Amino acid sequence: MPSIVLFRRRWIIADDDLYLPPVLEAICRLGWLVASGLLLWEHRPLWLCGDSDWLAFAYQVGAQVFCLLVIGSDLALTAITSRGAVVASSTRRAQTPILYARSFMLFAEIVWHALGTAKVFFYRDACVPLDLWKSLETLLIVAWCFLVILVLCVYATYDPAGSLKHNPFKDLGDLEASRDVKRFFLTTSEKGGRRRRLLWSARLRRFFCCASDLEDTKEAYQHMAEHACMFFEDVDVTPSDMLSALVLLRKKQRRQLARMGSTSDECREGMAVPYCATPPSSAPVDRAPCSNGVPPNAPAAEAAATVSEPSAHAWMNPEQALYYLKFAWGSYGWPAYMASHVCTGLCDLWAGIRCCSCLRGSSGNVSGDNCLECHAATVKHLTQVRPEDLICSSFANGLFRVPYYVALDHRTSAVLVVARGTLSVADTLTDSMTSPVEMPDGVGLCHQGVLQSALQILGQLDEPLAQALTRHPSYTVVLTGHSLGAAVASVLAILLKPKFPTLRCYAFSPPGGILSVERARETRDFVMTIVVGDDMVCRLGYRQVDRFKRDVISCLLQCDMNKNVLNRHGLEALFCGRRLTPPLKNKEAFEKIGAPTGKLAECLRPREKPGVEPASLELILERGIPRTEWPEMHMPGKILHFLRERKRTEYQMFWTSPEYFDHIVVSPRCLKDHMPDVVYDALRSVCTVTAL
Repeated sequence: MPSIVLFRRRWIIADDDLYLPPVLEAICRLGWLVASGLLLWEHRPLWLCGDSDWLAFAYQVGAQVFCLLVIGSDLALTAITSRGAVVASSTRRAQTPILYARSFMLFAEIVWHALGTAKVFFYRDACVPLDLWKSLETLLIVAWCFLVILVLCVYATYDPAGSLKHNPFKDLGDLEASRDVKRFFLTTSEKGGRRRRLLWSARLRRFFCCASDLEDTKEAYQHMAEHACMFFEDVDVTPSDMLSALVLLRKKQRRQLARMGSTSDECREGMAVPYCATPPSSAPVDRAPCSNGVPPNAPAAEAAATVSEPSAHAWMNPEQALYYLKFAWGSYGWPAYMASHVCTGLCDLWAGIRCCSCLRGSSGNVSGDNCLECHAATVKHLTQVRPEDLICSSFANGLFRVPYYVALDHRTSAVLVVARGTLSVADTLTDSMTSPVEMPDGVGLCHQGVLQSALQILGQLDEPLAQALTRHPSYTVVLTGHSLGAAVASVLAILLKPKFPTLRCYAFSPPGGILSVERARETRDFVMTIVVGDDMVCRLGYRQVDRFKRDVISCLLQCDMNKNVLNRHGLEALFCGRRLTPPLKNKEAFEKIGAPTGKLAECLRPREKPGVEPASLELILERGIPRTEWPEMHMPGKILHFLRERKRTEYQMFWTSPEYFDHIVVSPRCLKDHMPDVVYDALRSVCTVTAL
């Protein structure tokens, strides 16, 4: 970090990334050099037996010289890369002439091996044994493999939109900052921004190549490209920088967790502290919630207890949520069921499969399913709904087209409307359409993709709901779903509320940033939201992503460790369980945690050349990354947050305010906690403990 600049162009690789790749190349080249040297030495008399065999001899000697030069430059690059902190690119400025020299050597080496190929394969002398020519051919093929891999690596790091002309360094004015820090921020011209958006759109189309036949995907790709450019265009970061920043941010959040009981800075002021709907006396202070199950300090918990919140309805309980979760889980169909039941899945679903329904005609209440109606069979098996109680089901999937089904549940006297979560590329594109748009009644804002999907389902619900309520007029309409399905079900609940005043909704792990504050507050009376642990999807929103970006940049600017040392510590912590934490800037906070010993103390010892000091960091971020005013968007419903106690399988549950999810938590479980099986385990654990 920052990116390497060669030929007046930025490349998608940082100046401190050239540590391991040159080492690997040097090892491979050294093996080739030894094999070539042995071949040349053992058969040296035979190379000069003919009139033109000195050309083959000269080729081998020249190739060995190139190999020695490459090994020397690789070792030099490795030594230079290991210098300085992440931001201190001035300590690695000697890389530039070496890389220019390597570029020239690459071109010269290609020409040299091309001449050698012509000699070895087409102009042989008969006096040299055939086995010797075969050995030389093998060495030549290996050398070409090295060059091809190197050229592919160069191509992979090429940035078509990386011209310095359209991406100059940002002028931070009279701000006192080092040259290295100032090089970290960029200004993108109009032409450069247009090129970068086209580049990201092309990347996304290649990544989602299986969705190329979907209709109306151009707008979704453009929307995703706009967001990607918005995140990366004003800072000079590479993929490896992001990985290092995640390691640093994880360590920072763990320290905040140890000091304050939460990963959020605002918890000190009680602005985003979890709270219970029950009276404070019923919830001891030391059991107050926080990320990873670590309780916050007493003042924060007391502040949380004073926050006023409407009391929960009787139906807002984990037992009811656990019961309805099976319906949301069943909406994922046979792929999700077979993935979790590899050995027994086919036997379980066999009874509900209809053979050759594409020839016999599908069931009248099933549409968009495959030939065997496997999706419908999965729904019936998981939910134990009788075929006649499955009013309708649509498994057709596309942009703004979320699969759903309507069924009767006689046990709870409910008419169920269940929307499926994210399972396909089309669902991912729907998720990506995050622009806030007005609700149909003109009050408040909503996630564009979710609102369009909800309106698409709403237009098909009149007949199924009328049919179900005609058969059972006293039944209550209940909506549920997981992930994207939870968001769609919540918005559907808002749209159906005037027609069905007693409806309920159970939303499991919905994405963050779905509704504006006023509409989200309105749903707390009829939507119950379940969130487990450090679920990252529930923390995704414009403001959360913008804050995450600033936290990432802040960690990189403050880090005074070399990236390779940092990544090594991260790998050791991941695979070996070692906890080597980067230096902590705040001495008072460091003393609160307690003085470490051994290697950890050595790692935490202040460096001679620290990164950006906290006093000037905020000003640098304000100049380099101006704040964007995003509309405040929240999750729907009254949120019940499940937190697992550290090193235990039991969960605690707490009524939590939406502001508690105002930041992304970097955690090993941030993606796993979103899965429906984890949500099921959390609910079952709490219900089992309650029953005991």
